[in-house]
Amino acid sequence: MIDLHRCLPVKYRRISILVSCAVVLGVWSLTLPPTDSFEFEKSITNYKNEEKSDSMNWYSLQSESPNLDYWDLPVTLPQIEKTIQVSKKPIPAVKKKIVNKPVLPQQIIPLVNEQPPMATVSLPQVKYLGQVVDNSGLQVFLSIDDSNVVMQPKRIYDQIWQIIGVDKYEIRLLHIPTHQILHINKS
Repeated sequence: MIDLHRCLPVKYRRISILVSCAVVLGVWSLTLPPTDSFEFEKSITNYKNEEKSDSMNWYSLQSESPNLDYWDLPVTLPQIEKTIQVSKKPIPAVKKKIVNKPVLPQQIIPLVNEQPPMATVSLPQVKYLGQVVDNSGLQVFLSIDDSNVVMQPKRIYDQIWQIIGVDKYEIRLLHIPTHQILHINKS
């Protein structure tokens, strides 16, 4: 919460208190009903007459009715509630016919493999030689059939090989023509 004592000087605090009081009094005067000076004088004379009459008739047991015209209050009458009866018409029931169709025997269609079965291909010998991380990223040194190759992950080498994963202990190498995955140990 904001502390007004710290952020406003004394002069502005006093002015703000006066302005807030003026606003409260202004709003209060707008909500009160208007009075005429004539009615005010009339009420004072009525009060003096009542004092005289009360002192003389203090023993009277008549009930006094409140004067509602003084505040110009509207007289409210009790509202009569009307009841409406709603009649529901019965909804005719709709009968549905159920037609049983004869069930035809279904033929079993054998699944045909569109891809021919892959033949087991002997893959070349792959050895892990090492790896280096430089500005261009990770580079892995491999020996494939006595030829040394430098490869990067996710890049294809000679349309045949692709490194799909490098781990702390192994490298996963994909042979693209046969979709076989080789697991090469780093040790």
